[in-house]
Amino acid sequence: MNSKNAKKNYNTLDLTAVVGLSYTFAEHFVVSARYGLGITNVYKEDPEEIHKNSVIQLGVGYKF
Repeated sequence: MNSKNAKKNYNTLDLTAVVGLSYTFAEHFVVSARYGLGITNVYKEDPEEIHKNSVIQLGVGYKF
């Protein structure tokens, strides 16, 4: 299967629900974590089979 035909099997838009936490300490340092769970099924060829995206994001930062 070539890439043009493969693209037809997938939705081009994914709706995602995200929840996260952020914590600032020592007035300048920030750590954060987020989790995103896909709401839409990304594979449209077989609607009974569920394929959803999910992501975990971790962050560390410094505030000026």
